[in-house]
Amino acid sequence: MSIFPIGPSIQTQGTWEFSINNSFPFNGILYNSTSANGDNCTWKVALDAGTYNLYTMYTKGGGLGILQILLDGTEIDSIDEYNGVALNNLVKITSFNVATKGIKALKANCNGKNASSSGYQLTISAIQIERTA
Repeated sequence: MSIFPIGPSIQTQGTWEFSINNSFPFNGILYNSTSANGDNCTWKVALDAGTYNLYTMYTKGGGLGILQILLDGTEIDSIDEYNGVALNNLVKITSFNVATKGIKALKANCNGKNASSSGYQLTISAIQIERTA
């Protein structure tokens, strides 16, 4: 299942914007323009019990923070988006388990920053969840 970065099901803390840019999937990138630690956005997703892969597409740059991905409040991934040189369309794959079927809260949260980073901005170009078992 692909999760569209913006839409009616998204709940946010902080100000999140979708920047149009055709070099990214969905022709843009979701980012927190407030660039504050603790900014987050949450999507509701229906998942059966099982094992899944989470594909997160993001960018790296000098003013970016640490992207924490949580499922129903439990961390399933953490990505340090800081890099001295901008890099686009990076993908991280992580595996996670779902114990019980239901509607789950998938949250992207700014959880601090690299000591070398100048800010707390996060970027998300795409999120995909694939059931593997």
